[in-house]
Amino acid sequence: MSSKKSSGSSSTWDTLEPIVTFAGKWAWIYGIIAGVIYIITAILSIRAVNIAKEWWSLYGVGPYTGPGYGVAVWQFINAAVLIVVSILWVRPKFSVPCGEKEWEKLLSDVLVLGNVQIPWMLIMGVLLEIFGYGWGGLVVLVCALLIIFLGPRKFEWNVK
Repeated sequence: MSSKKSSGSSSTWDTLEPIVTFAGKWAWIYGIIAGVIYIITAILSIRAVNIAKEWWSLYGVGPYTGPGYGVAVWQFINAAVLIVVSILWVRPKFSVPCGEKEWEKLLSDVLVLGNVQIPWMLIMGVLLEIFGYGWGGLVVLVCALLIIFLGPRKFEWNVK
């Protein structure tokens, strides 16, 4: 589908649109890659804890008091959230509309709380950022902010 320009379209958006289209189209892959990296670091964390426990007991220093397996468990949870949300939400509800330049679809998919509406792409970008330690949802969040604040039309936060 082609991009529909509104009267609010600016030369800034004309410059950013190809970048947002490309980045948004592949944002779901970025989330999956981040999830796989967290699985790898979780496995390495488990190995590091095991090695530390061995060394502590080998040299008779006392009981091991360093980080335990909680770090690895949290990384597995992060990985699961990133991968599941990337496949079930980011790809169909964000990446496909970005690839097809359906900006109106993205801007109209909102959560209404009282008189305020919040775009789901912003909510999911923040969620992915939380579980991605600040970089797991970066592509979704940056694209969402560009679409909301510099996009083809002004986003209305208030419900009319």
